[in-house]
Amino acid sequence: MNNYEIARLTSLQALKEQKAKLRDELQKEEGALKTDWNSLVHPKKNALRPSSRFASFASIGGGVFDGIMLGLKLYRKFKK
Repeated sequence: MNNYEIARLTSLQALKEQKAKLRDELQKEEGALKTDWNSLVHPKKNALRPSSRFASFASIGGGVFDGIMLGLKLYRKFKK
């Protein structure tokens, strides 16, 4: 809201209407923010199928194995 719009609001009724309008907009935006926040923070609880669960474990296991191998190679290289 710019200064011109503020200067136009001269009556008490106009101020009350503007305040109610702004409160409604604020509540809508607050609801949208809550929805977005909850979707980011609280992941959906999907029941994974056994095949996708196995694929997830295999992927994690492969990453752990790769990390261990890299650590061993670096240890051997810089041990001297």
